Amino acid sequence: MLHAKAMATKVLDPKGPGIVEEIWSWFESRGDRVARIFCGGAKHLKVLQRHDCFEPCLPDELPRDEDGSIPKGELFSARVFRSKQLEPNVIQAEGQTLEPGRGTPRNVCTFVERR
Repeated sequence: MLHAKAMATKVLDPKGPGIVEEIWSWFESRGDRVARIFCGGAKHLKVLQRHDCFEPCLPDELPRDEDGSIPKGELFSARVFRSKQLEPNVIQAEGQTLEPGRGTPRNVCTFVERR
């Protein structure tokens, strides 16, 4: 099973508050919390890993995602993965709130950094 289908796409603001702040504020504005983050490139993954609240994990400590994405740790209780299926300039985040009867995340957003 691949990641949930994105319901929204947001372009990251290069002069904005930062990747972490943009992701969390998008979900907070919808009354949801971030459950999983998939980074397509190492650049965004490193930004998340450098955050003070990032808790790294060993590769076998957390289970792999259904599509083989490798777990890298947690940030504010959201699991962070490195995905080979996403483009390097893309981050996909899923919320904790699930669709009734379907079990898929209600809020999914793809964050894109313009190249």
